[in-house]
Amino acid sequence: MPLTLAHPDAATVSHNFAVAKVLSILTVAAGHYFEGSLLWIPATVALFVFGFSSGYFTAQRYRSSFSVPAFWRAKILRLVPAILLIDAVLLALFLYQDRAGIWTVESLIAALGLSGWLNWLGLPNPGPYGAGLWFFTLLLMFYLAYPVLRMMTQNNRGALAVALVGLAATTALHYSVDVGHMLWPTVFAFLLGSVAGGRRWPGAGLLQLATCLGATLALGALNAIAGINSFNYPLILLMSVTACGVLLTLPLPRTLCAPALWFDACVLEIYFLHSYLFVRPEGLPPAAGFLMSMVIVLLVSLSVARLRARLIHESTSHHRQQTA
Repeated sequence: MPLTLAHPDAATVSHNFAVAKVLSILTVAAGHYFEGSLLWIPATVALFVFGFSSGYFTAQRYRSSFSVPAFWRAKILRLVPAILLIDAVLLALFLYQDRAGIWTVESLIAALGLSGWLNWLGLPNPGPYGAGLWFFTLLLMFYLAYPVLRMMTQNNRGALAVALVGLAATTALHYSVDVGHMLWPTVFAFLLGSVAGGRRWPGAGLLQLATCLGATLALGALNAIAGINSFNYPLILLMSVTACGVLLTLPLPRTLCAPALWFDACVLEIYFLHSYLFVRPEGLPPAAGFLMSMVIVLLVSLSVARLRARLIHESTSHHRQQTA
């Protein structure tokens, strides 16, 4: 059965997720700043959107033709320069702060984006690198496994099997293997995005929106009024899936969302840098400290992203001149 693109058009979906990723990383940053607050709920949805987006657009791009060496080469060229520059910026910050544990094996592991394994294996990390970066480790694992996942989802029967088995397995793991963060629904997000890429999303956009809002209200009512949290996981999962459905089926207002796109090119930098740039000034309310922190985070991240783009451009131009 031929694959069909989701609606609305691909350009609108791309715009929607570009906006959503910026808003999502700001939500994750807020959750980290106000640790212990109920912001962990929207932060969980935000991470789901990130995982779904990675799976969806990867599957969308490689649905017709695919080369494993070319795929991994593209990911290396996109991620390695960014990570190296971010690590260099963080190293300068850590040296200035005289942080301990910089020159440790754990710091090397975390600097490579693999700190998730330290978290999942319960290993201590004496170094400053790797704060809250388990999602990036999961992203690297997704890229590593994607060639196999692509083969499994090429036809609709295989795609449905991946979605259903993935849902069952990640739900069972969520209730049986506690890692201290919402790892398992995020794993499912990558799987579901890979299944959805290139296929029509079921259900109308307004129905997706109504379901997402209904699940949100039900979650709030059960917890705040009835004191029941037994349904938190399925309701948050429903919120997350339908939020992605909204992004796939309803166009976001472009004028209203335009400011978010100013930071679309530095989402990776915001993710890696935000927790290291938080400030908590004495005498100011936490909200003021958060706003100050986000101004710093956004300015630094945008500067690092522009430096990265400039270095890559100059390196590419130099390589072309040498090979001409």
